[in-house]
Amino acid sequence: MKRMFSSVAVTALIVGLVAVLPGSTATADPYTGTVPTTMNAWGKDIKKGQRVVTRANVKSGNGQPKGTLRVFYKRNKGGYNKSKAFTYRGGKRTMQGKKLNKPGKYTISVRYLPKHESVWQSSSDSYTLRVRRR
Repeated sequence: MKRMFSSVAVTALIVGLVAVLPGSTATADPYTGTVPTTMNAWGKDIKKGQRVVTRANVKSGNGQPKGTLRVFYKRNKGGYNKSKAFTYRGGKRTMQGKKLNKPGKYTISVRYLPKHESVWQSSSDSYTLRVRRR
């Protein structure tokens, strides 16, 4: 009788632990937009008439998000405001953008947009770019 009681108690304990232990973040929440992501975007200053080269990386706890990167180019003094979309399949992404012909400071914003009904959350980052005269 004692052996049967102890085996039932051990089985209940094991089942309880399996039910309580957490899984991975990407599979723990099957609901859309529940896994947080972080974005890192950077680039170098350019000369007038050159294309903007922006690099971005999206990270998450234990998976690799996929979706779209939308890059916004905005001149701080006004007169220029454009955007361009790029596909993102994980890892570091280098994006060649528009030619900038007006000297000055620009704010380059990159926003990660996950695929429809994905578990990943959107995230964004920005940096300041300087366009110099030749």
